[in-house]
Amino acid sequence: MSNLTTTCGKCGALYFWGNDTPGQRMPDCPKCGYNPTNVGNTSDVKNLLKQLSSEDYVTRNNSAVALGDLKEKSAVDPLLSMLTPEEIDRCPGVVRALGEIGDILAVNPLIELLLQERDILKYAEKSVIRALAKIGTEASLKAIFNKLHLLLPIDIPDTLTAFVNLGNPAKAFLEEAIKIYKDDDMLIVELEEALQKIIMAN
Repeated sequence: MSNLTTTCGKCGALYFWGNDTPGQRMPDCPKCGYNPTNVGNTSDVKNLLKQLSSEDYVTRNNSAVALGDLKEKSAVDPLLSMLTPEEIDRCPGVVRALGEIGDILAVNPLIELLLQERDILKYAEKSVIRALAKIGTEASLKAIFNKLHLLLPIDIPDTLTAFVNLGNPAKAFLEEAIKIYKDDDMLIVELEEALQKIIMAN
């Protein structure tokens, strides 16, 4: 996703911006500074929740990102209702938001999304893995330990931190991952370090 065209909802100015990172938030209008996802009070949260139903996918995406940044629990149900392959392709911010909010209700739906082998989900796969890592339950980490190779190197440390934070229940996942990635010189080092941190914490 890139080179999106946005019409400012306040002054009507037309501007372009790149959105190459899944879940990226739109910039302020360069003419008047307005941004529909700026928040500050309860009424703003209500407005963001309402915008999740907008016909404009950019507005839906930005509202999801903003609600995730706020860790707004009331957004979980409407965000989960948006968790379809077609919607995630247009609005990857939905997945990011669920990870940021961290509600365990999102774990099974995210896992189900991850297990779907559809071309339309290839772009969102990394985002789903990151979101499951952020939630950090035993079930969510069990679903991703054998998919770490899909992540960018920059995402690996934070993802493995989730395993370390889980503690002993994550040991078996890391031990299995070490077997799977024994030929990946870079990843194997990070996996072994994460496992040692768990062992030393006991």
